[in-house]
Amino acid sequence: MKGHPLAQTEGGLVCSIRRFTQEHLFKFTERFRHPGYFNFIAIGDGNPLEVCDLINRYFFFPPDCLRSERTHPPIPPTPRITSIFHRDVQEAYICSGAVTCGPSDPSAIALQLFSFMISGGMSFPFFEEIREKRGYCYSVSAYLVEYTDLGYFVVTMETSPATYKDALALA
Repeated sequence: MKGHPLAQTEGGLVCSIRRFTQEHLFKFTERFRHPGYFNFIAIGDGNPLEVCDLINRYFFFPPDCLRSERTHPPIPPTPRITSIFHRDVQEAYICSGAVTCGPSDPSAIALQLFSFMISGGMSFPFFEEIREKRGYCYSVSAYLVEYTDLGYFVVTMETSPATYKDALALA
């Protein structure tokens, strides 16, 4: 990829690497090294108790860092943006999403359940209503993406250009 306009050096520019000091490393470690930010996955036939012992021995966290002081930002208002791209095709793809809470919020469980209700398959009520009874969509699905602080909830539908407004109104 050398010479490509988007190519960049993996480790950063030489001048920025030279400016990175041990003090920078210590400040980064102090700010971000927290037990809640680590996941350990052990694969193989090792003894699970020995693996835990090794993790506890080599990834020691002092008692004063056991609580995360990280705060979650408020959910920003979801902007009302509608983008329509016209193409000479026989299908319209609709994607509607909203910013949601993070995974630690109790509402996240309700959103996950709601996404299962929407995209659970042909026997689920929403799919039956929007496809089988009204004939608006070829497919309907939903998913929840969760990050540490926030997430987003998305509903997608595939429909015909003639019925997309009706399908969107029902959703």
